[in-house]
Amino acid sequence: MAALTALVALLPGGGSSEPSAGSVAPGPPGVPVALGPTELVLGEVLLPPAVPRGVALTPTDRALVVRWDAVTTGSTLREYRVYLDGNLAATVPAGTTTTRLSGLVNGRSYSVAVSARGANGRESMRSGAVTGVPVDDAPPPVPTGLVAVRGDSQVSLAWHAASDTDRTAVEVLRAASAPPCCPPR
Repeated sequence: MAALTALVALLPGGGSSEPSAGSVAPGPPGVPVALGPTELVLGEVLLPPAVPRGVALTPTDRALVVRWDAVTTGSTLREYRVYLDGNLAATVPAGTTTTRLSGLVNGRSYSVAVSARGANGRESMRSGAVTGVPVDDAPPPVPTGLVAVRGDSQVSLAWHAASDTDRTAVEVLRAASAPPCCPPR
């Protein structure tokens, strides 16, 4: 249910005592009365949606895919808000429970949390933070243009550089003997 109905007894005007925590302050009829973190408006207490649960991350190349369980309790849902390292990174419409945070740095740890925002404008608390590290899980392209030049007790190798710019080294493997397909000359 989007709102809970509240029963309020207004105290007669002219009272001199201060209201205690959780009580209703006297005021003119029809005027909203503050009740701590909630607000009395036309006899209803507006609540934020429930906190999203089940937040999970899937690391990909320069990105994190964020998934969470749909919120089904609390205020009517307007959207989800996804926070990356404490800053709002994405707004996702109600009914969608996944988003991709891209433009990240592979190998760096990121913290992600999700909140829900109701149609009444109230935002839930953020979910517990989950950490993830984007990784390049795609194999590098195969080198092309390999040329081997035999020399005196050595072989010189050359090839075209791969277009995958996040690789820092090339590993060259040497067989102890010639494979069966290529007998020595």
